[in-house]
Amino acid sequence: MKKVLLLSALLFLSLSATANAAMLDFTAMADQTVTSIGDVTFSLAGTGELGGPTTDSQYGGGLWNSADGATYPTNTILKAEFDTNASGIMFDFDNEGSKSTYWTLFDSSNMLIATGALSTGFFNLSSYTGVKSIEWNNNGNNWLFALETLTYETSAVPVPAAVWLMGSGLLGLMGFNRKAKKLAA
Repeated sequence: MKKVLLLSALLFLSLSATANAAMLDFTAMADQTVTSIGDVTFSLAGTGELGGPTTDSQYGGGLWNSADGATYPTNTILKAEFDTNASGIMFDFDNEGSKSTYWTLFDSSNMLIATGALSTGFFNLSSYTGVKSIEWNNNGNNWLFALETLTYETSAVPVPAAVWLMGSGLLGLMGFNRKAKKLAA
């Protein structure tokens, strides 16, 4: 019985520290409105039209900053929000315009982590951790851009300190019980 409890505790500990990695390829998706995939919610913000971002196979495909696919008018901001903090973020970006576009990372308090300029290509932001959301912003200019791929890792929800305290207390009680049985024998 004690071995079963110990193995259960070890299994619980190992599961509490797992990370989930994901790679989303928007170029391979059918034309559709995308509001969420797995543990990421996508939205459009800023000036532009109402609705969610859409995948569209035009111009090589991707998740576009338009509710109508790769067509005008466009929205200023394409946003991805993670259910839990993310790290290891990398993405392929297609900027159809010639003006500057920026990426911006935010933490769970909506505080700025980092920002940078974009052009068409691959971007590796894996050195940043604790990311709750990322925005791609064309600064109010009306031109198309698309997110082609998004790779990220999210951590499992951490186990609260009370669980660790209760577990150590139970192990202590098991030890006292074992010692009491030895003394009684």
